[in-house]
Amino acid sequence: MSSETNFHCSASWHITNGLAFRIYELAYMVAKKSGTFFASGRQLAEYFRCSKSSVYRALDCLADLGFFVLVERGFFESNTYKVVSHKQWAKNRSNECVKKLEYLWSGEGDLLGQDLYALSGGRVKFLPHQMKEIREAGFSEDEIKTYFVSFLDLIAGEKHKTRKFIPGRFIVYLRKQRDERFQSQSSPPEAAEALKGRAKTLRENRIARLALAV
Repeated sequence: MSSETNFHCSASWHITNGLAFRIYELAYMVAKKSGTFFASGRQLAEYFRCSKSSVYRALDCLADLGFFVLVERGFFESNTYKVVSHKQWAKNRSNECVKKLEYLWSGEGDLLGQDLYALSGGRVKFLPHQMKEIREAGFSEDEIKTYFVSFLDLIAGEKHKTRKFIPGRFIVYLRKQRDERFQSQSSPPEAAEALKGRAKTLRENRIARLALAV
């Protein structure tokens, strides 16, 4: 039975020998057009600054795993290998792959939840019942995202002991915005367009700030 992790499966999960993975990365890059790779043990040893015996063990590892398939054995010259991508490799061996955990708050169960999670810089997680309450506020997805960015800006200077209270506070904030809207007159069409433009600007500004913070 496959394990579960926070990341999608890849060749790096299967290739645990460090030198073997470095050789695989090089070979995959070189073999993009031809699909094949050949280099002598001496050349690889010089390139990776290691012994030839380490290189040969790494090549055997890749062949045993199935990421290198011997095309032609060289006599007094280099072997030629077909380099197998993880996607190709997994077609017949998917039961050996690790599975990525699916979190509802990350959007794999609710795409709006994914957007809110991303807008928070991966800091605020929304559970299914919270997403249900957020949607029941009666706003469009664009409006919800706009209000969420405004809410994050509003609480930016606060010190939080835990982030788990933020979804609940946002729901209260969203309901307040709904009540205020219902108390006022209906917004004219141009106001709705202005809100959409503001949503886009706020999202772009927040993404830019998050990028600078990385």
